[in-house]
Parts: sequence; C-alpha cells; structure tokens
Amino acid sequence: MSKMLHFCLIYLRRDILSIRFAVNVLIYCLLMIFFVFMDYKNDFSDEMGLYYFLRGVEYSGGSSLLLIIAILPIATIFCEDWESGMIKFTLMRSGKNQYAFSLTLTSAFSSGLCVFFAYILFSLFILTRHPLVPNINAEQLQSEIYGFPNCELLASGNAVLCYFIYFLTRSSMTAFYAVFAVFQSVIITNRRLSVISPVIMGLVLSFVSRVIKLPSFLDPLVIFENHLKLYRDFGGSQEIMIFSPITALYPIIYCIVLVMIIAFAVTCVFKYKVSNNI
Repeated sequence: MSKMLHFCLIYLRRDILSIRFAVNVLIYCLLMIFFVFMDYKNDFSDEMGLYYFLRGVEYSGGSSLLLIIAILPIATIFCEDWESGMIKFTLMRSGKNQYAFSLTLTSAFSSGLCVFFAYILFSLFILTRHPLVPNINAEQLQSEIYGFPNCELLASGNAVLCYFIYFLTRSSMTAFYAVFAVFQSVIITNRRLSVISPVIMGLVLSFVSRVIKLPSFLDPLVIFENHLKLYRDFGGSQEIMIFSPITALYPIIYCIVLVMIIAFAVTCVFKYKVSNNI
C-alpha cells in the first residue's frame, strides 16, 4: 500500500505541477467565462447571483468541450508511456498493479482538481460584479433558485457550502470520465480516441439510461444531470425546501465508487495487455 501511495504522489506531482495542467485550468475557466460573458457584460443588476452564471455554463451546450479540456492533461499519459517504451522501465520500479492502479487514481484526482480550480477562478471573475446570492426578497429567491443543486443552502445563508458541494460534484463527475479515458487507452492505445472517449461514454450513458429504466440512485443521467429529480426521490419536496445531505453527497459517493471499480478493471486489463505484448 505504501508503495502504491508513493507512485500516486509521483504521478500526481507530475500532473498538477506541469505547465499543461495550469494551461488547461485557465482554458477551462476562460471557456466558461466566454459562455456567459454576454450576460455578464450586458446585465448591470446586482440582483443576479453566481448561481445564475453557473447555470448559464450548464445550459450553454459546451459541456462536451469542457469535458475534453478537463481530461486532456491525463487522457494520453498511458499512450505516451506505452508508445515511447518508457513503460518497461516504469514497471521495473513499480510493478503492474501499482502502475495501473496509481495511474488511474491520480488521473481521476488531477482531472477533478482541474475542474475545481477552474470553477474557483470562474467564480472569482463573476464576483467582481455579482454577489454569491441574488439581492432579492426571500420568497422570490426561493422561486428563482429552485432546481439548483442544494439550493436550500443558498436560501438559508450557506452559499459558500452550497457552491463548494456543487464544485466538488462537478469535479467528481469529471474524474469518472477521466478514468474511463484511461481504461479505454489501455484497451485501445490511441491518443485521439482517448481524448474524445469521455464524450463517447457520455453518449453511451445517455442511450443506456433511456433504453434501460434504472432506479434514480443508479441512473447516471439522473445523478450527473438532474439534481432536482434525485432530490425528490430521496424524499425532498418543492413545498418544503430543506437541505438533504444524502442528495448532496450521493453523486460524489457514486462517482468515487465507479472510479474504484474502473481502477480495478484497468489493473486487470493492463496485466493482460502487458503479458501479451511485453
């Protein structure tokens, strides 16, 4: 275990301390600003809160592009190691299990950090002119924010916690797609395919979700996108808006479990690939 943690730290340091990581965080943030810039530029009202612009990013239609940007620093790492032959020397030091598992987990963590930092920078930009929460009366605020994840926290004055959970949830979702990119690159070692594989996975999940009627707590389309339905299915109601910790934490836990399952799958497939090719 200590050896695996050691290699996780090595890969994590390589990822997040690179110029490529910093550039991707900046590009991700600038794209989000671009998606909402006209609203930001043209609306001079202090009544618009940060949540309005976050929803603007969600509904901009640029989610696939943002996803590609977020996983770009790590999507091709395995392909680079494999094609350059460096993987032979790495395996001499780490072993198959440690290499595959640590690479997968650090890919999840670094891609999640990319999104988290980008959302922080985006929020700082918005807050130069707009507040955390709209400056409107309580009744109007309740109707405006209903449907935003964990909106009850906004209504009760816990805006920072609300946004923190939201950023963490988006980061966790990205981490899931990142480890899938690693999984795909181990099966089919192709850089271009690895970069777009999260988008392909998103389309597959959307198709499966519509064909197979899964319960809400297993349906990735509900968990990743429709927070309001999840809130209702866990006992929340529109009439009595209360903060639901299980609704807030469940998407994060769901993604962590999937990341761990995929990490084990990557390890198994990698060991088979190495046995037949090295």
